[in-house]
Amino acid sequence: MPRNKPKRDDTPEGSELPGWPGYRTRPNRSGLDPLDSRAEAGHMGGTFLRRLFTFKARTRNPVYLVLMFIFGVIPLFTLVVFMIGGLPGLNIDSLVPLIYLILLILILGAVSINFLLSILEILGVIPAPRGVKSMRSKAQTRKKKLPKRPKNYR
Repeated sequence: MPRNKPKRDDTPEGSELPGWPGYRTRPNRSGLDPLDSRAEAGHMGGTFLRRLFTFKARTRNPVYLVLMFIFGVIPLFTLVVFMIGGLPGLNIDSLVPLIYLILLILILGAVSINFLLSILEILGVIPAPRGVKSMRSKAQTRKKKLPKRPKNYR
């Protein structure tokens, strides 16, 4: 009786590398290995951070846009207002809070810029980045309908 085993050619590309999506759930594995799970989570986190700081973390989902506004734009605006008014208890001698402040400004600034770029892309002011396919390009590249009968039909 034949078995339904996947062929070697059926494996998706990249599933041979630890951390890549698909490696954890490759054939004859349960997908519950903690090392593979952490490697895959690390790969996804690194991909997100790379897209965040290269300003390609764009979205059209309104829920994500609201979250980017709440956790990016509002805290950055609040932090800028406090810095203009002078932060209480922050002086040159305190290096650790200054480092935390700089990291916070970098992260909140990246989220805010991605939010702004997402809004500008939705409004059509700027095009989508090269590596990201937009919803409009999918709609424009629809296939033509085939005729119901061949042309040589009489």
